[in-house]
Amino acid sequence: MTRPYRASLASDLTKKPCKCGGTMGEIIGYDEDANGAATPKRRGWYCFDCQNWETAILREQIVERKYQ
Repeated sequence: MTRPYRASLASDLTKKPCKCGGTMGEIIGYDEDANGAATPKRRGWYCFDCQNWETAILREQIVERKYQ
């Protein structure tokens, strides 16, 4: 059985729970592609309560179309 917050993280990576009990918000950066166009890329999540940082890895770096 999966935990409820894990199921929601699979589809919505805009926020995630922090170790301190707060909520971490996503940090988006932009990379330039070969044509010079800026493409959004998720860098990670930051908690303003405890100043914790988690770096996004692999599929977590992809920003979904519905959030652009």
